[in-house]
Amino acid sequence: MSNSPAVMDAERFLSNTISILATSADLSTTIENLARLASTELADCCVVFTFENEQTVRRLAIATRTQSISNGHQTNALYPLDLHAPTGPGHLLRTGECETLTVTPAVLESLGLSDESFLSGDLRAPTYLGMPIVARGRTIGAIAFLSAAPEKQFDDLTLMRGVANAAGAAIDNAKLYMEAQKPTGSRMNSSPWSRTNCVPRSRRFSAAFICFEQLH
Repeated sequence: MSNSPAVMDAERFLSNTISILATSADLSTTIENLARLASTELADCCVVFTFENEQTVRRLAIATRTQSISNGHQTNALYPLDLHAPTGPGHLLRTGECETLTVTPAVLESLGLSDESFLSGDLRAPTYLGMPIVARGRTIGAIAFLSAAPEKQFDDLTLMRGVANAAGAAIDNAKLYMEAQKPTGSRMNSSPWSRTNCVPRSRRFSAAFICFEQLH
């Protein structure tokens, strides 16, 4: 096995990702920790969304290297989902394909980010990468990476896909678990994000194993 810095960094990132999946029982904490890891290791900002229905998207987490910026944006917030949008979660759901763009006010608006810091302040992120979050062959969410560093041009998408896969495994397992806990008549009528979701230990290890398989 290669001992190159790139391989060692990837292995360390993989280990940290699996650790987050295996040890966090609360879905919100898991997604927030994944976003924080990504904003530290891969980009300068990471935002995670899940699709509620055909009209609504929920922002589960936002993390930036400048904590004051992420603190100014509400998590667990609902936004209208525009399936005809040229960029953002609606575009990712419609096409199922990644997108890489220069950050503009329109891109930020599609992500529910209005802070001018992303254009001219401390973060000043010029590049955006959006990826669909897929679980069991279905697009269930979206993940956005913003980079301020010119050298971070998202040429190698392997680790970004690893974060998306980990988020997908965690979200899907939480949804399955929450649906299984509801009375039969109410399973189709309430959101699994309406309260804190604690995923049992067996499902957390299952999610970690899925992430390990998808990253290799």
